[in-house]
Amino acid sequence: MYKKWILYNVIAICIVLISINTYLLYTKEEPSHRTMITRSIVPVKKSNFQLFFPTKGVVTTPYIEKVFIPSDLETIDKILVRSGQEVQAGTPLLVQKSNQINEQIEQLEHEMTYLQQQLEDIEQSIQHVETDNQMAEQQEGINTMILQQLQSEKRAIETKINNVSNQKVYLEKQKEKQLIKSPITGIVEKVELKGQHPFISIISPPYLIEGTLSEMDLTKIKEGQQVKISPFGQHDHKYMGNVIEIGKIPIHAPSLDSKESRYPFYVRLENDEQSLPYGSHVSLSVILKESKNALSIPKKSIVQKEKKPIVYTISKGKVKKREVELGLSNGLQQEVITGLHDHDWVISNPPSSIKENMLVAKPLELKKIQRADLRYLSKKEILSLIIAGFFRTNVHPAVEKIAEK
Repeated sequence: MYKKWILYNVIAICIVLISINTYLLYTKEEPSHRTMITRSIVPVKKSNFQLFFPTKGVVTTPYIEKVFIPSDLETIDKILVRSGQEVQAGTPLLVQKSNQINEQIEQLEHEMTYLQQQLEDIEQSIQHVETDNQMAEQQEGINTMILQQLQSEKRAIETKINNVSNQKVYLEKQKEKQLIKSPITGIVEKVELKGQHPFISIISPPYLIEGTLSEMDLTKIKEGQQVKISPFGQHDHKYMGNVIEIGKIPIHAPSLDSKESRYPFYVRLENDEQSLPYGSHVSLSVILKESKNALSIPKKSIVQKEKKPIVYTISKGKVKKREVELGLSNGLQQEVITGLHDHDWVISNPPSSIKENMLVAKPLELKKIQRADLRYLSKKEILSLIIAGFFRTNVHPAVEKIAEK
């Protein structure tokens, strides 16, 4: 019987408390002054914003050297390079046939060998005569005449050797002309042996990135604009560059049958131009507009009222409506040009029931309250908190006291 009496009393007390709160909610306070409890209160921050024009590009170069090959391919002895091969300035590219010159050089080499042998024989004879002079003084006059004759023959052979050597140097220079070398450092793009004018083309850095623009987008891009460059498949690896040229002539011949004309534009990398392989494809983001250190709020904190952007701020614990002027966006964050200050707080994702001058409370996170925090409250304040939980809808000063600690 006693337990039933306790149960009836608890139920009665709950009914009374619910009734009192319902009465206070709908009669004592105006609807505009009701408290809105939300966790979505965020500060106005400062961020950088950029407006991009996205497109694609390919790594290319305007520096292409064509080395023309004699059209009579029968005169070519050997091609020494292939497409894709790296070459330095002076690297041999091809050799032309030079059979006659080779034969002449070979004859001179044989003649040089013969003359060298003759010279060695005469030098040995001179050495013998000089030795005989020392041993037989009476024959000194005869040996002197022989010695002079040998020395004269030696000088004649040396003259012949010198002439043969000069002829060989001349022929080797002629043969060198038959060896065509690369005039620049780069990569062999193509070895073209067909056609009326065979050639070897060589590409050289610095590389550029070529993109295309439709005629509708021509007015958006200007020379000097910065560009973010990202290789396909390497989105974490970014390069920077600048637009250096916008073509005035379409890529393809204009035609009434085509929907639009496309124009080339070129981007020069600021550095590391060798890091991007020739011919590789990249994503380009041309920076059209930029705002640095601008006021920033979450996009979901903005609502439209009468076709005007509105945000709700917190001032002295109450909701205040602000009309704002918006700028650039990065998808999640929105630049605010006017209407807010960097010390303001806004309600992110405000509910449809929100109204100006409503009280705002952030729910207390009990998990973050330590027992030590309670030492800042007196027993009277703790009791007051319990009662306020039933009868009040705004934040009790004692809660703010804990929050401040």
